[in-house]
Amino acid sequence: MEAQSVPRPAPPAPAPGRTRLAWGPVGWELTSGDPAEHRWFAAHLSVTGDHLPYAAPLRTFRIEVRTGASDAWRGAAGPVALIRDVPHHRTLVEGRPAWVRAGGAPYAYVHRGGDDWLVLREERGADRFRPAETLAAELLNVTLAGLGGTTVHASAATAPHGTLFAGASGTGKSTLALALAAGGGAFIAGDRSVLLPGEHRWYVAGAAVAARFGRGTLHATGHAGRVAAARLLRHGSAAPAPKSPKALLTQTELHGLLGTRTSAGAPLARVALLEHTADAAPAVTRVPPDEAAPLLLTHLLPAPAPWWDGSPPPAVLAPCPPVPTFRVRWNPVAHPAGTVLRLLDGAGAAGRVGSRAS
Repeated sequence: MEAQSVPRPAPPAPAPGRTRLAWGPVGWELTSGDPAEHRWFAAHLSVTGDHLPYAAPLRTFRIEVRTGASDAWRGAAGPVALIRDVPHHRTLVEGRPAWVRAGGAPYAYVHRGGDDWLVLREERGADRFRPAETLAAELLNVTLAGLGGTTVHASAATAPHGTLFAGASGTGKSTLALALAAGGGAFIAGDRSVLLPGEHRWYVAGAAVAARFGRGTLHATGHAGRVAAARLLRHGSAAPAPKSPKALLTQTELHGLLGTRTSAGAPLARVALLEHTADAAPAVTRVPPDEAAPLLLTHLLPAPAPWWDGSPPPAVLAPCPPVPTFRVRWNPVAHPAGTVLRLLDGAGAAGRVGSRAS
C-alpha cells in the first residue's frame, strides 16, 4: 500500500471532556474532566502530517482518566515490570489487570478489556498528566510492534522521504534530523524510531516520545536562544536553560516554537549510521547491502515487554527490501550539519563508494 498524506493540523480546543487524535495505525480517545490534561495530551500526540500507509487508524484506544486517592491502587504490590524505565507493580485493581507505579507519586493503568483503558491518578502534582500520555505512546508502540515494527535507537526526519539517523549517544542523531526537517521536511523522532515493514518497502514511524535536544543541537540548528527564552511545557514555568542539560519539546512546540513540521512517519528512503571522528572533515561512505542489516542490528531496542501477554517478540528486522545505507563519520561540534547532509545527498545521488568534504 502506498503512503497517503494525511495532513493533521493543530487540533482545535478539545470538546468538553474528550479529545480524539490519530498517529498512523493508532487512534486515541481521551476522556478526562481536566481541560489542562487535554491540552497536555494534544501537545504530545498531535502531528502536522502523517505519511504512514493508513488512511484511518486500525485500532482506537479509549483512555479514561479518574482522579482521587484510593487504597486499591496506592498500596498495590506484585511482580515488578519496567515501563519507560520506571518500576511498576503488575497486579489487579477492581478485579482487572493493572500496572501501578512503585514508589513516587502513585498512579495506575487498568486494562478494562480490548482497547479500553482506565488511568487512576492523583489530582495534583507536576507530573499528574504524564500517565495518560505515556500510556497512549506505549499502546502505539505495542501496536507498531504487532505490525512487525522494530524500535531503533535513532532519530528520523523527512525531506521528503524518511531518513533514519542511527548511532550511539553523542553522535548527532537529533542534530541531523532537526537540520533535515528544517530544509522543508518534517521531524519524525529525536531518539527512538520504529522501522515498520510495508508492502515492498520500509516505513519509519515516530514513537510519540518528547524530543530531547542538547545545547549543542540547539546551537547548531539556530534554535538555542528561542528555546532558552521559552516556557516549555515539560519544564514547567521556568525556561530550561541554563539549568537543564537537555530541553524537552512536545510535538506542538516543535511546530509552534521552532517552526518545524512534524510527522507520524514516512516511507524510508535511506539509513545513516553515525560515528564520531576526530578528522578535520566529515566523510560519508556507502555501505554494501549485505553489510547494512548487521550494522543496524546493534542499534535495535527491545519491545515494550510489560504490555505483552506472553514474552515480547525479539528485536529483529522483518524481511523487507534493503534501503541505501551510509556510514557517516563526523564531529557534531566541529562540522556543520548542512555539510554532512549535502555529502549524504551527494553520495546517494552519485551511487559512489564514498564522498568526502573538501
